[in-house]
Amino acid sequence: AGAMGDHLGRRRMIIAGAAVFALGAALVTIAPGVGVVAAGRALEGAGSVVTAIVGLALLADTYVTPRQRSLAFGAGASIIPAVFILAPIAGAWITEHGSWRLVGALWIGAGAATAAAAWVLLPADPARTRVELVTPLLGGAVLACIALACTMIGMGSTVPALITLGAAAVAAAVLAITMRVMEAPGLDLRIPRSLTGALTLVAIMVANAVNLLFFTTLLLQYRYGVGIVALALIMIPVQIAGVFGGLAGGALMSRVGVVPAAIGMTLLAGLVALLAIPLGEGTPVWIAVGTASLYSVFDAANSGPLTARVMNLAEPDGEGGAAAQREAWSSIGTAIGGIVAGILIFGSFHASLTDNLVARGVPTATATTLSERVRDGAVVSDVAHTYDLPPRALRGVTNGERPVLTGAHFDAYAMTGVATAITYGVAAGLLGLSALTERRRRAKSG
Repeated sequence: AGAMGDHLGRRRMIIAGAAVFALGAALVTIAPGVGVVAAGRALEGAGSVVTAIVGLALLADTYVTPRQRSLAFGAGASIIPAVFILAPIAGAWITEHGSWRLVGALWIGAGAATAAAAWVLLPADPARTRVELVTPLLGGAVLACIALACTMIGMGSTVPALITLGAAAVAAAVLAITMRVMEAPGLDLRIPRSLTGALTLVAIMVANAVNLLFFTTLLLQYRYGVGIVALALIMIPVQIAGVFGGLAGGALMSRVGVVPAAIGMTLLAGLVALLAIPLGEGTPVWIAVGTASLYSVFDAANSGPLTARVMNLAEPDGEGGAAAQREAWSSIGTAIGGIVAGILIFGSFHASLTDNLVARGVPTATATTLSERVRDGAVVSDVAHTYDLPPRALRGVTNGERPVLTGAHFDAYAMTGVATAITYGVAAGLLGLSALTERRRRAKSG
């Protein structure tokens, strides 16, 4: 998407991305089975990523002064939480009161509206120039294999993960040879090749490894029993906080600079995540939502500065490549987050639930097996029904006594807060190192 946007034109690619998104939504809407649903979702993902990358490059093309970019990227960071104020409510309501297929109609409309807005509002593209796509596709294959391997590791599939990493190594070798042979490769690696750029991208990857807001939605569903419509309504304050956070992040970096704003907001988001630790049995739902809302302010406030940091490192002709790198390394961080969640967060849930069951008289081996099944998604009542006489602790849970599960839920949520604080602290440190290396490079060249 980055290479094609640079060579074929921003407006063309945004319209094409929106059309692919709408096509995927149409497939989901008419899907006769889950395979077609998956294919449609894949097209939706491809279309939305293309639109996001090219749109980000368009912002960088349009707003060139530091203040303009700060405000533009801050506004961009506020868009996602703004959309999530209403979109989940509409989707949840349609799903509960109609057919889930009707949600696809909303997505088709969103794709069509995006394409129409791009056609009407964006300037005409210049003449197309030839674009080389072999190296971008090879680069995508390398990162996709790494992301898939991370997902497999998180699921405990070690051997397939090693095979996938081997495929990534082969693709990387072919890419290296191809980059040397071609005169003008389409894959733009100028940012990751520099130490400053590499540190910045790794910081973005680390910052995306744990998402406290996602685990907040799990807590609300499984601890407080919130349904999908109620969940969408309850999360409105969190999303509103994110809107204000994104806008505040833009204003802050226009005053203090991109890197200080990114470091400060990242550190503050990590510190606020630690507020998840004291939550426990008896915590009202509004406290959990309030904690998530406060975190959302700083989490959204660091998104714009992180984006601006990458885009400011781009050469004048490299906005598309920079936007692509920003998106790719964020996705790698999300994939690595699956490993973090599996080892730390769901591991904490498993250990806590096992201890709670053992403390209530369940044999250790049985408690371990039961907690593994619940961790992997089994409903407690279904697990209990597999026994002629369920263990007493499970009978208590199915009869409405929740302390066995509640403690495990909050222990896992506390671990999420700790993991978020650690990853955000590391990300802030990497951003500081990137600024230091940039300063030293300028001192040597000047």
